[in-house]
Amino acid sequence: MIVLFQPAANSSQVKQVINQLKNISHKQMRKSVLNEHETTCYFSRGSRHVDRKAYSKGDEFKRQFEQLKSKASKGDCTHNRMIEVMSNPELQNFARNLIRFECSAKRRYLDEFNVPKNLFDAITFQYEYEENGSCLITDIWKKAFQPLLESLQGQTMNIFNDDEVYSKLKHLYKKALKPKIENGVAYNRFSYAKATVLSRFYRSLVSDGYDSVLDTFSSRATFYRQLSLLLDAGFSKAQLQNLKGNGLDNVVPLLQVIEIDFNNQRPSNWVEPIPPILAAYESGDFEALSNVVAFKAA
Repeated sequence: MIVLFQPAANSSQVKQVINQLKNISHKQMRKSVLNEHETTCYFSRGSRHVDRKAYSKGDEFKRQFEQLKSKASKGDCTHNRMIEVMSNPELQNFARNLIRFECSAKRRYLDEFNVPKNLFDAITFQYEYEENGSCLITDIWKKAFQPLLESLQGQTMNIFNDDEVYSKLKHLYKKALKPKIENGVAYNRFSYAKATVLSRFYRSLVSDGYDSVLDTFSSRATFYRQLSLLLDAGFSKAQLQNLKGNGLDNVVPLLQVIEIDFNNQRPSNWVEPIPPILAAYESGDFEALSNVVAFKAA
């Protein structure tokens, strides 16, 4: 399991982003049929290669914290250390508006990275993989979520500005015609028929919504061909897929919200803990393990 976080401005924006992600499908990353949870979005659920999901870490944190405190109030002391850590106000603040992007890479997926099946060989492989500054965990995550990141590309124009849209389409898809000669002077002429068709297609997406327009096309190839031309013009597939029509659109600029900072994935004062067994081997003080491992004489 590999996770990365992205902070949002507030809890409302977290839910907006999750809701919009539920509408995105791109390449091998498909939205799951069962996506009923308000704070969680699943992709390709049950895949034999990799499972992906995005969810509100703040909501998960609160649920887990309340569950652990409830157990402790009934005499269960096994989670006291976790409750102590989760009670830290700085940690609670860090988790509050986080969106967690999580992937579970399975055996077939790891084979694409040539990760050995043997645990100790895999550990050695990771050390060797990262000798040149690469990070195996980050690279697996990037590959898993690359379809999502690709679908967010292209947000370079105001999606609700008809004049800007039509002007851009005319510029890109004009067709040169035979010059017109008047009084010995040649005048360039252009046809904007293709741009006009695409502009109508765009307006139908805005007025009726992505899914509704898709259902009206007898030829899906034609729909996706026109969609591809809009993407080439600078639209984001994620934005277009989230159009609902009837004035119901409230599109968050996802590419601005989802900008993963790989170097800022932990609280600023976080210190990586050293496992007790590793610390004992490094220090030679195995007495310290007495509270962790109970050795039984053979």
